[in-house]
Amino acid sequence: MISDLAWHYFDFLKRIIPQGDKPVWLTAALAVQASLEGNSCLDLRKISDQDIITSDDAESGRSANKIKLPVAESLVNQLIQSGVAGRPGSMRPFVLDEYALYLRRYWQYENSLALDMKMRCGAWEQPDFEQLARCLKQLFPSLDNNETDWQRVAASVCALKGLCVISGGPGTGKTFTVARIIALLQMLMAPASLRIALTAPTGKAASRLAESIREAIKALDLPMNGAEMHEDSSTIHRLLGARVNSPYFRHNRNNKLNIDVLIVDEVSMVDLALMAKLLAAVPVGARVILLGDKDQLASVESGRVMGDICAEITDNHFSRDFTAKLNRVGGGFFDPITDAKNSSAIDDCVVLLTKSYRFAEKSGISELAGAIIAGKTDEAVGCFDKYTELQRFPAIKIGLRQNKAEADLRHRLIQEYGPLFNCHDPASAFAAFDRFQILCVVREDETGVRQVNQWIADVMRQEGFLQGQGIWYQGRPIMIIGNNYGLGLFNGDIGITMVDDSGRLQVYFKQGDKFRAISCARIPAHETAFAFTVHKSQGSEFNRVMLMLPGRQSPVLSRELLYTAVTRAKRHFELWGDDDIFRLGIEKRFERSTGLAKRLRN
Repeated sequence: MISDLAWHYFDFLKRIIPQGDKPVWLTAALAVQASLEGNSCLDLRKISDQDIITSDDAESGRSANKIKLPVAESLVNQLIQSGVAGRPGSMRPFVLDEYALYLRRYWQYENSLALDMKMRCGAWEQPDFEQLARCLKQLFPSLDNNETDWQRVAASVCALKGLCVISGGPGTGKTFTVARIIALLQMLMAPASLRIALTAPTGKAASRLAESIREAIKALDLPMNGAEMHEDSSTIHRLLGARVNSPYFRHNRNNKLNIDVLIVDEVSMVDLALMAKLLAAVPVGARVILLGDKDQLASVESGRVMGDICAEITDNHFSRDFTAKLNRVGGGFFDPITDAKNSSAIDDCVVLLTKSYRFAEKSGISELAGAIIAGKTDEAVGCFDKYTELQRFPAIKIGLRQNKAEADLRHRLIQEYGPLFNCHDPASAFAAFDRFQILCVVREDETGVRQVNQWIADVMRQEGFLQGQGIWYQGRPIMIIGNNYGLGLFNGDIGITMVDDSGRLQVYFKQGDKFRAISCARIPAHETAFAFTVHKSQGSEFNRVMLMLPGRQSPVLSRELLYTAVTRAKRHFELWGDDDIFRLGIEKRFERSTGLAKRLRN
């Protein structure tokens, strides 16, 4: 069914393009609706020869109506003849690329990003293979069992290519690999200093990236020899130089970043437009290293960049020519799957890390995550009976104190959140916060974020932990929901409210290994963060995670969302919800219409 916003666009087109007709206006409106739903284009084959309901809402002032759309081939011709759309290169508001209908700006973003990435897929400057082999051997000692060390392969790709995409689940050593890669590139570039930018889509993820790399460099005693990392790390918006009330950045294709290496973490969270703008600002001679998990949720905004880059890649898959180069520097243990006909330049740049260093081989969390992403419903359900680190509970209706399940949950909340209210220094408060987190699928529902946060606050007030009636109180965790460059606070940043030495309430934010206090009155748009959505949890890890499923099937519930929720937990995961809802979530794949995967492989 067409949304109200799309209907208004339909009405607008009807007034300004009288030579069109209802199918043309409706198709253009559906393309707008598709972009709002996260798609970069509308696949006309999916709406071919369909009846589209324009409304079933009496309050909207328009009665229910159906418009019949023609078959895709006819629809393409009608769109072009009307002037609403044109083929690539034409100056029309919509672009028709075969059967994909784009808003012009999304076609430009997708095309620009594909060209920038393909340009970097080729061989970089020819290295000294003997020197590279020596450096790799120093940084990645050979495995005793002669199996392929994929971390070492990833480092080799970074040295040989201008682009390397490293995908792996939690605990597969992505940041430890990157720390070694930084050392490797610096060793190859010596005596010159390497200028490195570390970035991520959110402040939380950026901070974790810098902290993890610092810890890895220290633990591994790596020879950095003058490598310069920009301000530890920053959000992508901050790195590019965001401007107040402007969609344009200071750094762009005409004003490049002054860097030699760009490292981007949590790429699955980065939308199409932002990634296109980021790569456009990277100098042609700089290397780009993208980190993420191809199985995680895609960005909230349009596109699925990480998923498109890794499309249909289920194992490490390289061309024969590139395999020969990898073997030349890797010790001869490397024997990947190769297929000269089907391999593409982008495939040579993607390395999958599959070995988990966090979870044991038979870890319940690891096995549950694997079963979910593979769509093995019965196996996933069975994991809860096999492992003590996994627990299941029936669906709960919060607010009914006579309900035993809720009484048990209230007791858990007192155990988990009680210490947060008794902390008197930021370090202990953040340590307490990182031990446990409630995740929700949706914002509005009986188990939605808003309702759960309010219920937890009520419980803690009833139990005497929460003092005062205002929105600010000792122990209140918050999440920033926008970027504020004046205060240096960014979307996803977590703060904890505490009384300072003078008796005033302040909100403390963790920045590296230090803490920064900001007055409650100055805090920009935010929300309470006892619980937050699975989308907002990306880039975070907690010892124990509780996932609350909605009371009914939701459009956003998918196996990718469930996988993301499970993999936020390091030691313990528990699920609250009906078995049917859990099974439906596993059976549903997250899908978006994009053309990036095809462009990258053409």
